Amino acid sequence: MAVVGLVRQPPAQAWAARSMAFEAANPGISIRQTDYPSETYVSLFTAQQAAGQPNDIMLLNGQDLRRYATNGTLAALDDSDIDLARFRSGALTTGQINGKTYGLPIGSVSGFPVFVNRKVLGKVGADIPTSYDDMLALRDKLKAEGLKVFTHPGKNIYLWPVWFFTVFAQTSGNKSVERTAEILSGTAKFTDDDVVQALELLAQFGKDELITQASFSQDTPQTLVDFSAGRAAFWMQHESLIAQARHQQTGGGRARRHADAQACRS
Repeated sequence: MAVVGLVRQPPAQAWAARSMAFEAANPGISIRQTDYPSETYVSLFTAQQAAGQPNDIMLLNGQDLRRYATNGTLAALDDSDIDLARFRSGALTTGQINGKTYGLPIGSVSGFPVFVNRKVLGKVGADIPTSYDDMLALRDKLKAEGLKVFTHPGKNIYLWPVWFFTVFAQTSGNKSVERTAEILSGTAKFTDDDVVQALELLAQFGKDELITQASFSQDTPQTLVDFSAGRAAFWMQHESLIAQARHQQTGGGRARRHADAQACRS
């Protein structure tokens, strides 16, 4: 059975255990899995398809599902013997296109919190900011020490929409999903006030150097090092990365627990 998945660091232990259990329960069937990085998944899988390499199961990000559901790559699961009722409705919605179910959730409902490096804040005698003015004051203190407010893997285009939707949720009255559906269906526009306001707020965030130009040249591993090494106070990232932030390898090769790096909900 050929499976295409996503590179995960550290590897997903639960998925590996499930694969081994499946092989044990089904003698004669083995799983061959190829993993691609999230940011290059589409291009690499497209090359695999062009080469005629077969695939049976895809593990993919929700934002890529529509592409493969509408071009015929994925089969609908509604008529299978899978009990869809055992899944949370909100988790199932991500895998549904035009009333049909093309994907199933394999993990938990998760999000993008803001990671806080308390050691960096402590270096400049600052607390977690509670207002935009606090954030600007923190920027000046950090800048004087050669440090940044936020770090971000700007080379990974998948992660820029996270910033937009975080702000759009506020300008749209927490209706970013509904408003996006309206825009994509043609009943609303990208020039509507709440969208423009969100984009302007993000632009101001950049102008105020809360995210610097250096972020555009970083990928996720580089950003992990940036945050764990104490060069930035905050990092908005998927919560699965907090384990790596806490156990970032030191130059001597031993894992060091960053007790001062904690995840805080934005």
